[in-house]
Amino acid sequence: MALTEVNNTTCYQILDFNGEGSFGQVVKCLDLNTSEIVAIKIHKDNKDDLIKREVAMLEAVIDLCFTCLSEM
Repeated sequence: MALTEVNNTTCYQILDFNGEGSFGQVVKCLDLNTSEIVAIKIHKDNKDDLIKREVAMLEAVIDLCFTCLSEM
């Protein structure tokens, strides 16, 4: 698949569609700047408050993971 999406400063090549849920779908992408394989969630509805809450939750989980790893 040769689609490319631009997100501010990062360009992604969509490689595969991984799944779909109530709020959107997840796509497997190649970060064209770093050559890293990443998963990106594409929301169906652009409800900024809902998206911001989800991002805050994910950031909290990442912080918790780093805290747990640093205590090992």
